[in-house]
Amino acid sequence: MREQFFHQHFWGGLAAMFVACLVAIFAYRFDAGLFPLAFAAVFTAVLAAREPSLGLAAVFGELFSNPHGHLFFFDDLAIPVSLRMAVFIGFFVGWAVFFIRTGTLPHLHAWRFAPLIPLTLAILIGFTVGLASQPTLDAFKDGNAYLYLLYAFPILTTEWTSARKHQLLQLFAAGAVWNLLLTLVILYVFTHFDEGILRSSYVFLRDIRLAEITNLGNGTHRIFIQSQFFTLALGALLLAFMSFSHRKIVPASVALGSVIAVILLSLSRSFWIGIAAAFLVLLILLARSGVRAWFPLALRTFLGGVFAIILILVVALFPLPSQRLGGGELADALRRRSETDVAVSSRWALIPPMKNAIAEHPVFGSGFGQRVSFITDDPRARELRPDGVWSTYAMEWGWLELWLKMGILGPLGFLFLFVSLVVQLLKQNTHQAWVGIGLVSGLVFLYATHAFSPYLNHPIGLGFLLFTMAFLPTPAHPIPQTAVPTGLPLLKQTRAPSSAVSLQSEVK
Repeated sequence: MREQFFHQHFWGGLAAMFVACLVAIFAYRFDAGLFPLAFAAVFTAVLAAREPSLGLAAVFGELFSNPHGHLFFFDDLAIPVSLRMAVFIGFFVGWAVFFIRTGTLPHLHAWRFAPLIPLTLAILIGFTVGLASQPTLDAFKDGNAYLYLLYAFPILTTEWTSARKHQLLQLFAAGAVWNLLLTLVILYVFTHFDEGILRSSYVFLRDIRLAEITNLGNGTHRIFIQSQFFTLALGALLLAFMSFSHRKIVPASVALGSVIAVILLSLSRSFWIGIAAAFLVLLILLARSGVRAWFPLALRTFLGGVFAIILILVVALFPLPSQRLGGGELADALRRRSETDVAVSSRWALIPPMKNAIAEHPVFGSGFGQRVSFITDDPRARELRPDGVWSTYAMEWGWLELWLKMGILGPLGFLFLFVSLVVQLLKQNTHQAWVGIGLVSGLVFLYATHAFSPYLNHPIGLGFLLFTMAFLPTPAHPIPQTAVPTGLPLLKQTRAPSSAVSLQSEVK
């Protein structure tokens, strides 16, 4: 397991994320976001100009490490610039330079892009209708996340060798572990320090849009980071990997326990539903593949749950400095979160007006930027609007929102892409089957979670779809390699070690 997920590239990615976080604190403190933004854009451009797969590693590293790409930002321009925007611009500039320098063009195979055609048409409809009928700024802000799908061109025209897949998988693991560490650090801070530190920490996390901290009373807090999604998706890969291997119980349980700890600390009901659906599909696919070692898997999962509880208690109740709550308050927070609250009632109140809006334009939708008004019980909204009437174009019911804004082709386009990815991923040969099963389970987790918390209209969900494309089986006619001048070689493609993901018969 160490060779697959936690080897050299894992540590390099984790170190880079740690350094980026330190720089973000400095840039925020001294209002110096422009300099790291410029560095990130140039660095990504240089990597992409040398070799597109290296540039894509930087793109995915940024995506995996923070939810909104707002780690660095500069808002003194007409259009505020964030880290994700800088990386986006830098990559495509570098990608263009790569082809100019090599005198070639990307090899576009129509059949590889066919699954994206319905979704692309739906997005174009959403922008066209939105720009024609909604305020221009609202339409752009609402739909600009779908520009992230432009990365499909470099991803689907890059030859993903075993070594490159292995590196990408370890980078994914680094992002998952980084989100776990962020969650635990925030838990420690909010259970041990005084109000002054908590206030400044909360403002910092809010301004860089890294985490949502909700006070649940009695010193307990909900710690939700949207990119915790990657930690839970890694859990699906770990379960699939362990089912095909004979690893020691303790390391496997610790890895699973870390994932379960994030599930508990996020207190996200949407995650819980997505996990239930993904776990059920995982079991079905394992049975279909002939895996019958249910007891070791169940034992690892049970021990992982025990480790998760111990980990949370150790962090929250660590005696230095003196902790601010006890184990009873933590258990009570979980119980209260499972009950009905304001967020649930507001979410259900949104359904009728969304249905009415969909009924007005069911085929082509109302376009990006379409607002829906509903009555909310959220006290924060009531402070601004005492009557409780709230209007927004950011909605919780993900599949209804797709239909509302892009017409019926929106949800159908995403479902068509899902089926296409699943069919191809499950074609992995016997010794690579765990990769396909783990990624398919992650896709189920994404699509189920999106029903209640939108992810498919966000770079996190779109990015995971793109990530899975890199692991599609090699086509019968491989993508031709592009010649690179001497001195700037392609990523070395020697025979991969037995720990590599996609070519080897032995599962470590």
